Amino acid sequence: MLEEMTELMNIEIGDVTTNITSAKYTTFLRNLCYRGVELMIDEEQGRGTEEGRPTFIPRDYMFARDRQKLQRIGIEFDHRLVGGVSS
Repeated sequence: MLEEMTELMNIEIGDVTTNITSAKYTTFLRNLCYRGVELMIDEEQGRGTEEGRPTFIPRDYMFARDRQKLQRIGIEFDHRLVGGVSS
């Protein structure tokens, strides 16, 4: 599950082989990965609000703010292109 969540995060960053070791983002990336895995486990075990976790689980195990931050990280590390239209 850690590998699956890491892959989903890397896709948002813009590179499936990303290895960002910047101390600036280490805590955010680790926490997001573990939270995603917890959501995967919750979904697999059918846990709901009785255990205090949300019943809504996003399809990619991330919320919009998480995806946006990962995309900004990708831009910062040149893994994601910004805007523009190509022909």
